[in-house]
Amino acid sequence: MKKAWAVLMLLLIALPARGIVPERRKEQFSTEEGYYIVPAPIHAPGLGSALILGLVWNNIRGSHTDLALSSISGDLEGHGLGLLDMHLVDEHLVADLGGGVIRKATVQAYQGRGFDSDPDDTVTFVVGDGYGKMGRLTLTFWERRINFSTAYLKSASRLKGIYDKDGNLIVTPDSSSRAEVGIQMTAGVLDLTDNWYDPRKGLRLSQNHSQDLGDDNSDGLSPEQHTIDRNFTVYIPMGLQSTWVFNAYESQAIVTREGLTDPVELRQRMFGDVNCNLTPDPPYCESVINKQIEETIAANKYGTASSLGGVSHLRAFPFGRFKGALTRFYGTEFRWNLTDENTPFDLFLVRDIRTSIQLAFFYERATLAETRADLGKDWRSSKGLGIRMVTGSGLVFRYEAAHGEEGVSQLLFFDYPWSDQGF
Repeated sequence: MKKAWAVLMLLLIALPARGIVPERRKEQFSTEEGYYIVPAPIHAPGLGSALILGLVWNNIRGSHTDLALSSISGDLEGHGLGLLDMHLVDEHLVADLGGGVIRKATVQAYQGRGFDSDPDDTVTFVVGDGYGKMGRLTLTFWERRINFSTAYLKSASRLKGIYDKDGNLIVTPDSSSRAEVGIQMTAGVLDLTDNWYDPRKGLRLSQNHSQDLGDDNSDGLSPEQHTIDRNFTVYIPMGLQSTWVFNAYESQAIVTREGLTDPVELRQRMFGDVNCNLTPDPPYCESVINKQIEETIAANKYGTASSLGGVSHLRAFPFGRFKGALTRFYGTEFRWNLTDENTPFDLFLVRDIRTSIQLAFFYERATLAETRADLGKDWRSSKGLGIRMVTGSGLVFRYEAAHGEEGVSQLLFFDYPWSDQGF
């Protein structure tokens, strides 16, 4: 796989010299002002449902800068603030800043790693007292075709409880400590398409590297690892305004220091003095704890790559459904643009420019494993359709339904799948 990526990189670097790079069909740094002051529902299986109340103000007063203010309620509760696309050097050096407070997050987790995990064997983690903050700098050249980014993310949260799928409390951890994690990220993107936000022809290649700086309070509990994500996408024009997209993606976790793997010490460190005999269902409580310890041992030994399932890779499955040290994904999607327009709309609290209404038909296939030798032995697939609205300020609103080996999933979200314009 590494040799294939090297060949692709050489090919893409050689293309400009042969005059094959598409002309940009639009300005790559939009100044079309748009704003949204409306409730925005989101739904992603595995992450749950939430209602976002806030302001998104794109390209403020004809500038490049975007402002986002939000208050979120539902399975996720909190608020956030972001200032994005701030040009320190016009069209070459761009800064993003953001942060938020998480009062509560309800996350569905599947017991076990790999494809053999039972889809009905789930628990719900409720965390709170959390925060996140992020800063990013991006260097970009040649009309946004060559891009380099570096970012730092720090987040913290406290585990409040573990519940079964029916909402019954299983475990209340007796630890009051808050896990704090720092992540350093770098990315390179070579974008040889006709448009950064809404490409219809050309090629895009990216590689993201994230270094887990560890939990400040873990004291050797968690592994030291870094993750490399490689993404390659081809856009083939179909007619005057539609596109057929092909995507290949791989994520690899590399452990430089294993975390704790002793089950007795792990139980004490993770769950403290929890006594399952005091819970309504002691055997089930013990089972949940043991499975969490087994999964942690595997993660501490092999590392955890970017997961499969959710809003981009295997959309028929919930977010974070499948985990492993290595993942590989292939997908294709036909994007049928019903309209190709430049229609302003101003509905008092909503103002933007509609550029297209789009239908999407997609098929995806992926594999994962703990070791390279086992990668490709087992696969899962996803197929479905969706409808989208693409706007001049760079937003993509999408609703999708997908079917896979475990049933049907519905998704209401933002942005294109597989876009990978960095991180």
